[in-house]
Amino acid sequence: YHDEEIENCIKKAVMFIENKQKNDGSWYGTYGICFTYGAFFAMRGLVAAGRTYENSQSIRNGCEFLLSKQFSAGGWGENYISAETEAYADAGRPHAVNTAWAMLALIYSGQTKRDPTPLYSAARQLINMQLETGEFPQQEHVGCFSSNFLFNYPNYRNLFPIWALGEFRRRLTASKD
Repeated sequence: YHDEEIENCIKKAVMFIENKQKNDGSWYGTYGICFTYGAFFAMRGLVAAGRTYENSQSIRNGCEFLLSKQFSAGGWGENYISAETEAYADAGRPHAVNTAWAMLALIYSGQTKRDPTPLYSAARQLINMQLETGEFPQQEHVGCFSSNFLFNYPNYRNLFPIWALGEFRRRLTASKD
């Protein structure tokens, strides 16, 4: 493949992601619950394509959306009904996987450098959720197919919180160097 072909493909993909963003700064996510999941993947894709908080209104809007949904204790929790109604629905309590997805989206968008306070709160929430075994709790469903078929990915509850905490630690360590 030629560089020009790759660049054109990336430009089209970025336009697609940006055009799918809702007015509130969110993205509807399929296969995961739902807007938190969509924001994580959309923002990660935009960053991979060279977008940053500074040069992308979509990323800024995505950050504002996520930060507006953070619970005062630091976590995020989205209800499965979001997938059916296509509107964000608060679960009323934090969910380890939702918290990790939101953290990762914010980390990749540079939140650690702008203001790490929301990430410290989220990290504390995840640390407090961890079980004595080292696992994270099995909570409400994190997967959804066709807006109404709910399921769990058994490894998500451990994989994403570890990933988020590891990325946060790595970014904090890098910023001290």
